[in-house]
Amino acid sequence: MSAQAIGHVDLYQDAYFKHKVARVRNVQSDICYNLSCLVTDNVVTSVKWSGLPETGKAFKRESSIILFYTDRDCFSVFIAWPVNTQSRDDLYFPVNFRQDWVNDAVSSFMVADEWVVKGYRKVCSEAGLLDNSTSLGYITGSTQLIARDQ
Repeated sequence: MSAQAIGHVDLYQDAYFKHKVARVRNVQSDICYNLSCLVTDNVVTSVKWSGLPETGKAFKRESSIILFYTDRDCFSVFIAWPVNTQSRDDLYFPVNFRQDWVNDAVSSFMVADEWVVKGYRKVCSEAGLLDNSTSLGYITGSTQLIARDQ
């Protein structure tokens, strides 16, 4: 079963949201997004998101989190932000990964609801605009969702 499509994540090559390299649309929770091509892998310095779910099963009324990993498949060192950054004036988006020791090192990300990887998607688009609205096992453009063995 696929998670419900939600919101988007914008990836930027430079600090303070300059030089957008990709917009990942219809992001699904508990799906690992692998930044799989030269235009997206190990180039991200700042990130914004919108429309993502702000609470999750694993967090019991606390903010969900978005995790950025230094390796593919969302299985490595990570840094996380509360998703509700998108709706609160007192929180800030990651404006410069240099300050967090993961600049130009991010290779995957996930929005955690249950904090269990339920599938994978490749994020690779020369156009930088991605639509991830397909269900399990289907390919749209240059993105693909692969179900994890249960």
